[in-house]
Amino acid sequence: MKHIAIIAPHGSGKTSLARALCARINRQRMAFADEPRRAYSLDSARPDFVRLSSDPATKDSPCATLGGRTPRDVLIEYSEAAKLADPFIWTRRMSARLDALPHDVRVVIDDVYFIHEIEELDRRGDFGFVVLHREDEPQDWTSYDLPAVLDHLARYARDLSMRTIHLYIDHTRLAHTPERLARTVNYLLPWEGEES
Repeated sequence: MKHIAIIAPHGSGKTSLARALCARINRQRMAFADEPRRAYSLDSARPDFVRLSSDPATKDSPCATLGGRTPRDVLIEYSEAAKLADPFIWTRRMSARLDALPHDVRVVIDDVYFIHEIEELDRRGDFGFVVLHREDEPQDWTSYDLPAVLDHLARYARDLSMRTIHLYIDHTRLAHTPERLARTVNYLLPWEGEES
C-alpha cells in the first residue's frame, strides 16, 4: 500500500504503531488533528499547544494555562466548533496536504475517526487500513463516528477487504511493550509493501 491509515479508539497504540512504522519503513506520520492543532496554536497565540496536544504525557493531563482543561479536550472543542461552520474543513485540509506531497513520499495517518475521513481516503485509492482492537477490554468504539467507519470498511468501500488488516493486541499498550510493537511492525511489512 502506498499509504496506511490506522483506525482505533483512544489509548489503543495508534501513534506508537505509526511512529514505529515510520521509523522502520521510512514513512511520514500525519494526523487529521494536525490542522486543528496548528490552527488553535495560531488563533490562541499558544505555540506550545501543538506539543502539549500531541505528547502522550501531556495531552490528557489538565493544564492550568488551559483553565484546567486537558489539551485533548481543548482540541476537540476547537475542532468541533470549526466543523459547525464547515463540516469538512479538516478533511479538505488533509486532502490538500496529501495532494502536495512529492510522489515518492508515503505516509501513515494515525487518527481516522469519522466516516467522511475514511470515504476521502478510500476515494484516493492508495490507502491500506489497519484496525487495532484490544482483546482484553471493551473499547469505546462509539467515540466519534467509529461505528460508521467500521461499517464502511465492512460493507461499502470498494475492495477494502483486500486493503484492511485487523490486529488484535493484548491489554498492554504497544508503547509500553517494545517487543510486541516490533512484532506488529514486522507482521505489517509484507502487506504494506503491496501496491494497491
